[in-house]
Amino acid sequence: MKGDMLSLPFRDNSVDFISSLCVIEHIGLGRYGDKIDPDGSEKAIKQIKRILRPLGIALISVHIDQRNKVYFNAHRAFSMEYLRSIIDGFKIIDQKFLYGEDLYETYIREKGFGTVYLCLQKMV
Repeated sequence: MKGDMLSLPFRDNSVDFISSLCVIEHIGLGRYGDKIDPDGSEKAIKQIKRILRPLGIALISVHIDQRNKVYFNAHRAFSMEYLRSIIDGFKIIDQKFLYGEDLYETYIREKGFGTVYLCLQKMV
């Protein structure tokens, strides 16, 4: 099945599980032929929320940093505070933080750029 992250070809509340590993931070930057959209990442998360059934599971990973940034011709990075706000409606089941080659159980703002791996459950 072929689709677009901003218009996923699934019915509302129809998917039990979805994974999006290091994708969301690229949406809307035009690097991979997609249209420029400053809200692309937020729209992608809304699509995940739309198609995931209540109590369904989403595994996502995105880049994080001390503040929201766009790395020119590459990707975005989100502050954890902002990321938490756009995943509203999900319960965090588990999370891991990768800084360089080291994996941590908790967010360490002072480490700066990294990747967060989230296991989320859509709330009812």
